[in-house]
Amino acid sequence: MSREIKFRAWNDLAKVMYPSNIPGLLIHFDGELNGLDENGMLEGTDNTRQHHLMQYTGLKDKNGKEIYEGDIVKVVDSEGSMEMPDTGIGVVEWFNDWAFYNVTEIENGLGELVHGMHVEVIGNIYEHSHLLEESA
Repeated sequence: MSREIKFRAWNDLAKVMYPSNIPGLLIHFDGELNGLDENGMLEGTDNTRQHHLMQYTGLKDKNGKEIYEGDIVKVVDSEGSMEMPDTGIGVVEWFNDWAFYNVTEIENGLGELVHGMHVEVIGNIYEHSHLLEESA
């Protein structure tokens, strides 16, 4: 059994999200970003600690979009309602004590929600934080 391990990175200064599939971009576990030149050599090391890494959860939302840490998700029941328990809007985060991805405000494991409810990525905490304020 294998799972895909990948990251994306948010740059605070440039206000840019770097997905993991940019050709020639290396995202290091410590938040350092490197580019590759036309010869495949490292160039443009950016180690200013203004990057925030977000890991891919290995799960996809109802539209097939990859779900990452820091994503804002909307969870509805089969009727499209957010009135039932385990529905609402929250942030995907790693929960160390139980070793799983959790959705804040809903307080349930992401895996369980993806398989039992309708989960949709509607943004992320860096580019769309207003969605959390609107849902409060």
